Amino acid sequence: MSTYPWLIARQQQAELDSMAIFNINDAKKCWVETCLELGRPVLEPLTGDFSGQLRILNLCTGYCQKKAREENISLNQYINYQLARGVGHPTAAPKKK
Repeated sequence: MSTYPWLIARQQQAELDSMAIFNINDAKKCWVETCLELGRPVLEPLTGDFSGQLRILNLCTGYCQKKAREENISLNQYINYQLARGVGHPTAAPKKK
């Protein structure tokens, strides 16, 4: 009997992908339910032609990376928190790792 390790790896990856999609959808559902329970608005998704990318000056990125390390949080968490604060969103401080 012969085996195909590459096929087994592909099957395992497909299972991981399916699990990731399930977890993402579950997280979205929990987020909406929590917002409703707390009386917070649930905004409709934006529509349009968005690339999903944000361009930031290298100088700004370096500063943000430094501040994120000081706060012991990810760069993504730090930038999202600061953007939310900048637009006046009543958000709590980011959770540290």
